[in-house]
Amino acid sequence: MSKSLMSFTPGGYAYAPGGFAYSQGVVALPGFSMLHCRFAAPVPFAAALARISRLLTDSGRPMAALCALELRLPQPLNFDEFGAINLDYVDALVAAGVPIVGASPIARSTVSPLVNAPAELSVHGFTFTLPSVDEQPCFVVSGSSEWPQDGRFPDDIHRFGETSDAALHDKAMWTIAAVEVRMAMLGVDWSHATMTQSYSAHNVFPAMAALIERQQTGAQGVVWHLSRPPVQGWEYEMDVKGVAGVRFLSAS
Repeated sequence: MSKSLMSFTPGGYAYAPGGFAYSQGVVALPGFSMLHCRFAAPVPFAAALARISRLLTDSGRPMAALCALELRLPQPLNFDEFGAINLDYVDALVAAGVPIVGASPIARSTVSPLVNAPAELSVHGFTFTLPSVDEQPCFVVSGSSEWPQDGRFPDDIHRFGETSDAALHDKAMWTIAAVEVRMAMLGVDWSHATMTQSYSAHNVFPAMAALIERQQTGAQGVVWHLSRPPVQGWEYEMDVKGVAGVRFLSAS
């Protein structure tokens, strides 16, 4: 395991430390794989945590096995609002039984849909670990935008305030490079990916073509969500994962 990773043994995964509320990404430890679950429609955060807890219990897994969340917001937030939500978010995870001490090890992406946004913070999908003899690496890279981890805000947003086609393509390519750094930290590459997602309210088709080229075979494609990143001033976000399976759940 890379020296840049920390093991989260109760959950069966390792993580690349990030900020207080989420890690830069997670990778299954030997003997474990990952299953991704997606709700038919976003489920309010508290109700979603309760459903996740029941599903993990039924699967014989502890809440510590929850290793990634995909969140949906009613609208993008300013920087301070985003920080406040992060504090409440971690408190809720701890209350739900996730054994977090200090910063959260869980990977996360957070966006605001342009159409049919939820009325409150909600969960679109989640990923958890399961025992497995499959040696194929499973991982989730957290949502990344055109702003560097711990950079100055908004000064260090790449091409801040620009939304021309050229600027958006540059923002996307900058973000793709940052995601590839995170993948390398986790010890994986594009050959291990099973799902790549782009989020923007702008036309980012050229960036999606670049992502497909990186996938070598292009078999998985790219899902483009017409959504805005969680913080005002960001224009593009993406995430990538490699999982053993996907399960679809009802919204109720």
